[in-house]
Amino acid sequence: MNNSEDLLPTPDDDKMLESLLAPLRQIEPSMEARVRQRMAVAMELQRREEKRPWWGRSLSVPVPVAAALLVAVGLALAWTHAGGQERPSQRHSEGEPGKSEGNAPRLANLHPVVAYHETEIYLLCGVGRLQTESGYFIQE
Repeated sequence: MNNSEDLLPTPDDDKMLESLLAPLRQIEPSMEARVRQRMAVAMELQRREEKRPWWGRSLSVPVPVAAALLVAVGLALAWTHAGGQERPSQRHSEGEPGKSEGNAPRLANLHPVVAYHETEIYLLCGVGRLQTESGYFIQE
């Protein structure tokens, strides 16, 4: 069998390999061969790019446009989650007509009122509806 000492390179092997490869280092390919090789590589890269599914392809977007879009989305999300508008039930429960603090409501002056309320929240300039609230409220 082979001994592991026989497979290890010696310093003389490196010198011999350098001397054998020296003529190959001096050879340069012709300009036509370089152009053909570069064209073949470019065609292969193009073919691979076309084979990718649409979600795997790259999309170049300028940095200012991407930053502006991120800021707009962040502001829209912050505005909607921070309570950009009151809930209708909170608005109608405050200061109901006919009720005053410390006094019992006068039943003779109270008339139930039915009010329809609708609220819509859009992302930007009326495009992209985010939330819609609607309903009937009875005020006494």
